[in-house]
Amino acid sequence: MIGANEDLDNIPKQFISVNELLEIFADLEKTSLEKSAQWLINHKQILNRAKRLVFKNKYTLVEYEHNDNDFYNCPVEAISIIANGEDCDPFNDYVGFARYVILMSLKEWGLDIDDTLINNSHAYIAQNCYEQDDNFYKKQCAYLISMIGQKPELEPPIQQEKDINNTYLLNPSNPNYIPAYALLLRIHHDLNTLGRFEGTKQKRVADCLDEYGEHYGVQNTSTNVTHFSNLIKVRTTAKDEASTAMKKILSQEQK
Repeated sequence: MIGANEDLDNIPKQFISVNELLEIFADLEKTSLEKSAQWLINHKQILNRAKRLVFKNKYTLVEYEHNDNDFYNCPVEAISIIANGEDCDPFNDYVGFARYVILMSLKEWGLDIDDTLINNSHAYIAQNCYEQDDNFYKKQCAYLISMIGQKPELEPPIQQEKDINNTYLLNPSNPNYIPAYALLLRIHHDLNTLGRFEGTKQKRVADCLDEYGEHYGVQNTSTNVTHFSNLIKVRTTAKDEASTAMKKILSQEQK
């Protein structure tokens, strides 16, 4: 339950009544409330994804629990009654579902839900989580929401771009940006750091050009493959050259 000490504006933003849900659906699909209810009952998985709630008053939003002494209908049962052609119960304004989940589910199903409706909704965070229902991960959501409210201080960059030699050549927004240099660095990173692709060096370079060469204005042609292959040394070659250099140094020291 959400008490009066919480932000009161957030309580109705977490709740969508049966009547409002049917009205939104009917308006979007240009159909009747009865047919809207029938569609929702036929797609009950959408209703089952969201918590069933009772909006008792502007201070109190609680989860629906079946109780013989309670005069509220189950929200799903209320929709089923309307789907069968019966009149809307006035208490359908007070029973419903977790608003954000329902609206997002309808949008995922292809309904043209206005983003303003979603943006003005708040996720309902249950107080108790159970592995067998959708609340299992909602405690994590609560933690994330609290973290979002705490704006972390931005750490200053280690070094300004102007202090790093030639990085402007890799910045597309800089007028001196050179796409070929940026592409060369990316291919080198893919081949030697990530070890992407298989085959000969030329084949791997060709695979790189196939995947993202067009972003740098370079096509996968035999000439371009040869050009970039000649500029890039694979790890084995680099290792051999380093070994040769060390041998030369050691031989000079022994003289």
